[in-house]
Amino acid sequence: MPQILNYDIIGCYAQTELGHGSNVRGLETTATWDPTKKEFEIHSPHLTASKWWNGSMGRTATHAVRRTSSPLCNPHTGRLGT
Repeated sequence: MPQILNYDIIGCYAQTELGHGSNVRGLETTATWDPTKKEFEIHSPHLTASKWWNGSMGRTATHAVRRTSSPLCNPHTGRLGT
C-alpha cells in the first residue's frame, strides 16, 4: 500500500482492445491458469488484441488489471471443466 500512496505504482483497468473497443464479447486476449506455476498465462494472439487506452494511462500506468476472455477451468488442474 505505501507504494501506491507514494505513486510508485500507478494502476489502470485494461479492457479496451485495439480491434474491438469496449466490445467484451469480441476480446481476443485470453488468460489460462497454469497450476504448476500458480499463475495465469496471458496470450494476445494478434495486433488487434493489443490493449488500448484513451488519454495517457497507457504511458503512465505501471500496472494493469486486464480484462480477458477465459475458458472456465478447474483452478487445481488448469483443465476445462470441473
